[in-house]
Amino acid sequence: MPRIRVLPESLTNRIAAGEVVERPASVVKELLENALDAGASRVAVEIERGGRSLIRVSDDGSGMEHDDAILCLERYATSKIATDEDLFSIRTLGFRGEALPSIASVCRMTLVTRTVDSDCATKVRLSGGTIRDVSVEGAPPGTLVEVADLFFNTPARRKFLKTIATEMAHIADTASAMAMGWPSVGFTLSHNGKSLFLWPPAATPADRVREVLGADLAKGLIPLSLEAPHVSATGFLVPPDVSRSTGRGLFVFVNGRLVRDRVATHAVSAGYGSRLMKGRRPVAAVFLSVPADEVDVNVHPTKAEVRFALASLVHDALARAVDQALSGASRGSSGPDGEKIPVSWRGSLHPAARPPETAPPPPRSATYSDSPAPPESRTQAPERSAFPLTEPEPARPPLGPWGSHGPSSRIEEVLQAAPAPSPRPEPSSGLRGQTALAFSGPEEAEAGFSVVGRLAPCYILVQCRGGLLLVDQHAAHERILFERFSGFGEGGRPESQALLLPETVELSHAEAEALEPLLPGLSRTGLDVERFSGRTFVVKSQPAMLSGCGLGELVRGIAEEAVAVGTSGVLDRVLSAAYAHMACRGAIKAGERLAPLEMERLVRDLLACRNPGQCPHGRPVWLWWSPADLEKAFGRK
Repeated sequence: MPRIRVLPESLTNRIAAGEVVERPASVVKELLENALDAGASRVAVEIERGGRSLIRVSDDGSGMEHDDAILCLERYATSKIATDEDLFSIRTLGFRGEALPSIASVCRMTLVTRTVDSDCATKVRLSGGTIRDVSVEGAPPGTLVEVADLFFNTPARRKFLKTIATEMAHIADTASAMAMGWPSVGFTLSHNGKSLFLWPPAATPADRVREVLGADLAKGLIPLSLEAPHVSATGFLVPPDVSRSTGRGLFVFVNGRLVRDRVATHAVSAGYGSRLMKGRRPVAAVFLSVPADEVDVNVHPTKAEVRFALASLVHDALARAVDQALSGASRGSSGPDGEKIPVSWRGSLHPAARPPETAPPPPRSATYSDSPAPPESRTQAPERSAFPLTEPEPARPPLGPWGSHGPSSRIEEVLQAAPAPSPRPEPSSGLRGQTALAFSGPEEAEAGFSVVGRLAPCYILVQCRGGLLLVDQHAAHERILFERFSGFGEGGRPESQALLLPETVELSHAEAEALEPLLPGLSRTGLDVERFSGRTFVVKSQPAMLSGCGLGELVRGIAEEAVAVGTSGVLDRVLSAAYAHMACRGAIKAGERLAPLEMERLVRDLLACRNPGQCPHGRPVWLWWSPADLEKAFGRK
């Protein structure tokens, strides 16, 4: 009996649908692309139950005649290509996946369409890809597609759908990104009858970018302009001081098509270069125009990826354009409305000389203690060598001889050398909030360790009974704050500061939905955030230990972490990620100068932590050398 068989058409249709329709957001993307190709000026998207029950997309585009309305639901039927050359020179938002037939095979679909010259509309009803009824009815010019009971005939795929909130977040992200790429088109999106956004046709592309990103995130947009052989581009860059931990804030369009392209994404990041902190990603909207025969849009079933014929040329040109735009913004060219904008970059692909890097500002004095340190304690001592070491306090008696324990007991040695102080109420402070850590006085300073000085000035040198400890001050303070935030659920609400003027933060739909379940947990730490309306949240108070932090960026970062962790995850896991972000934002920075007593108290509070060896992100907090390690390194053993 032969083992090779030809699959029935019903099964092949579902296999094809599996390539195109990954989730409800995939359906929305395909239907929006069809509407835009039809020349629509307004598109409405209505969703029920995250797309499980209903997806309805209506537009005022060109519509279809009666025969075309029936034929478009057949496989290999399209108006977008006719020859081999067309397939490799696509100027629309097609092709690759056969959208309508593939979608229709896994749902109950209704198609209503009418051209402006027709007296009535054609209505086609399908179930599982099979046409059940064709009729005529009254309808305005344009096309309406209803997708009901998605994956009703493929339960294996339906069970892999995420929660309604998660699927709706993907739909909102898709619709808003498509709206960004087509500012001349009006977009509306509603869920279960509730309007999520209503964006009329924008006067300028910048207006639409601001609508999608939000007024807070899109402040000071930097225009991008590129004209080079084989590629041109426009777009808007968000200043480097606003960044994200993921690539969710970078939108790339190629010939009007929203894509995830590694070449363009890497080029934008390379253009930002050292202006961004390590691990941070830029926020930008980039619209690339490439000759249709020099870009392949058929490399991915959902057309989410493209391949450039001249990839290195596109990459280098875009990277230089981004670099020049950011440099122009820092030099401060003025636009017609007085806003600082860069001069657009045009011309050759030859390497351009970069402007010299701006010298970093001098490190500001850190305020880790509860009260201001005496002025003389914050003055750096004259340096006697290449390393900026702070001399130990003269009054401190020397430690006894080092022990001889091996590396396996290093953490235990340190913890034994400096036992954790007993919990004490934290005093209030008018200084930066993260400085409000308990320090009981000089009598506890003799707990078995001595702060030798500071290195670089990011690290604290500590002499213990068992060896030498090198502490990363930022990572150490992160660990301290993280454990305090995490323990406030059992220990009561910490001291908080009410804001005289509450601060508003506008998020994306996905971030807003991910943040809302975290609000009670954040309130226990002293960070009171409430949903104001839609995607807007208002911050009413903050923990005293985070005084001075940018609250807008803090809340936005927490929401971003929640999206990355996953809204369907355990709430404690999501809150842990939020606390880690709060600790990172509130901790003293690597370059901040600490007085000797401040360094001493930081080390003491670190050693009192449950897990002092790693920061909340997993980086090591300290390096340790025992006497044996040092003797071996110097060749004495």
